[in-house]
Amino acid sequence: MADSETRLATPFRVVKNAEEVARTIKEEEVEKIIVGKPLTMAGEEGGMIKKVEKFILELKKVTDKPIEIIDERLSSRAADDLMRERSSGQERDAIAAMLILQSYLDQEKNE
Repeated sequence: MADSETRLATPFRVVKNAEEVARTIKEEEVEKIIVGKPLTMAGEEGGMIKKVEKFILELKKVTDKPIEIIDERLSSRAADDLMRERSSGQERDAIAAMLILQSYLDQEKNE
């Protein structure tokens, strides 16, 4: 999640499907959805791209909010570095999502 005034992303919670995202959008009055695009270090689409594309299609069925897609390379590694220890699971995913969103906010601010 990010606050539109401070433009700072914070970890929120990990959701399992588009319906949970839709519920969160309504509960938290979300204005826009940012989705990480899994690219390889060479800038090519990674192995998870099909799952992400399917997820985006599912999101479009449950919300009319704008969806932005952003490169997520190194977000999990950066999350590990931020946590200062190797981690897995939902906490790491929440931190990685926060970093993806913050990257988007920083790019938007600089445009």
